[in-house]
Amino acid sequence: MYQVQIGKKIYQAKVCKTTEEQADGMQNKLFTDFNAMYFDFPYIGQRSFHTQNCLVPLDIIFIIKNQIIGVHPNCAPNSPLLFKGIADAVLELPGTTVFKDIITIGKKVKIDKDGGRGQILQSPSSGKVPLRKSLENKKIKNNKRKSIRDPRQARKRQNSRNKRKVRN
Repeated sequence: MYQVQIGKKIYQAKVCKTTEEQADGMQNKLFTDFNAMYFDFPYIGQRSFHTQNCLVPLDIIFIIKNQIIGVHPNCAPNSPLLFKGIADAVLELPGTTVFKDIITIGKKVKIDKDGGRGQILQSPSSGKVPLRKSLENKKIKNNKRKSIRDPRQARKRQNSRNKRKVRN
C-alpha cells in the first residue's frame, strides 16, 4: 500500500505493478480498505484505461515524473470508451474526487512507497524540467526553426531576396 499525496490530501493507494494486476485494475472491486489505485509503469508511454466491469465511477489521473499531466474525471462504469494519456504512473480515484479535492493538471504528486511508515516521500527531482514544459519549449523552438526548414518558406524568402536584388 502506498500513500499518495496531492496538495494536502493523502490517499491510501493499492499498488498495481504486474501486468495481471494492471489489467484487472478496479474491475469488480470497491474502494474499501483503500481510496485509490496506483499503477506504476517502468517507463513513460501511451497508456489506455477502460471502465468495463467497474462497479464505481472513476477519476483517472495520468502522471509523469510526479506531476499530473492529464485528468479524466468521473468516468462512468461499464463505459465502452478508452481513456488515454501518456504517463509513467496512473492514479485511479473514486469518481468526482478531482472536483472535491481540486486536483488539476500541473499539481505535484508525492508518493510514499513505504505506506506511511517511513515518511519518505518521492518528489520531482530539482533542476529537471517537467516533460510537458520541455515539450512546449521544443514546439516553440521547432516553430522558430520551421520557417527555415519549410521549403515553401525558404522559397518565399529566396524570391523576396531576388526581388530586392532586381530592384537595386
